[in-house]
Amino acid sequence: NTPLGRSYIQRALANILDTHDGRTALVSMANREANTPSGRSNIAGAIARISETDAGITALIAAGAIDSLVSMAKREANTPSGRSNIAGAIANISMTDVGITSLINAGAINYLVSMANREDNTPLGRSNITCAIARISMTFAGRTALITTEGIIAVLVSMANREDNTPDERTYIAGALARISMTDAGRTALITTEGIITVQLSIANREDNTPLGRSYIAHAISNISVNDAGRTALIDAGAINSLANKEDKGPNAQKVKVIL
Repeated sequence: NTPLGRSYIQRALANILDTHDGRTALVSMANREANTPSGRSNIAGAIARISETDAGITALIAAGAIDSLVSMAKREANTPSGRSNIAGAIANISMTDVGITSLINAGAINYLVSMANREDNTPLGRSNITCAIARISMTFAGRTALITTEGIIAVLVSMANREDNTPDERTYIAGALARISMTDAGRTALITTEGIITVQLSIANREDNTPLGRSYIAHAISNISVNDAGRTALIDAGAINSLANKEDKGPNAQKVKVIL
């Protein structure tokens, strides 16, 4: 089918599923082992559409759709578009605190890591994954879950290092890092992850960063600098030279002043 055709299929499914009976049928269908990769992609796309509103998120949680979504995320045979739809649904569901809690309880963060590590993700898929991580980091429980999930910070480093990432992706990544760096445990997790300081300094120098992205990068670096271990990590990564030579890029530029 064409991308437009798949979009119509997902819209039709979302319309049909805008009832309690429809959502119950969706959960049952999502749990079938015999679903094809295209079938899982369409189901995830329908869940993503329903989860665009708070009411939709609440209804999906009540129907048990979060566990079904995670079950689909586990499948190695998912297509790139399927992973994009799954990550998009997770990102939408993480717009609410109760959604974040439900995703944490279902183990969704582990599968964000495994999906992010696939080489054939689409640009939209990568954006959806980083968006989901950034949104989950907005609550204390979400940050704690991210910090304690093996590989999540390494995934952020890997995705930040991509030359083809977009300004929005970098904003999501920087936002997640800034929020993780708000606690001692988060700062320790960041400092002990290889390459994390270097990658933040690197993405800070990208010309097309969004104003919000630049603010998040400055916030994370400032937070990391509050203790001796953080200051040492910044010095070792060459932060003094990088920050001292940082040029003002316009009215929204962030002048980072870090006392080392």
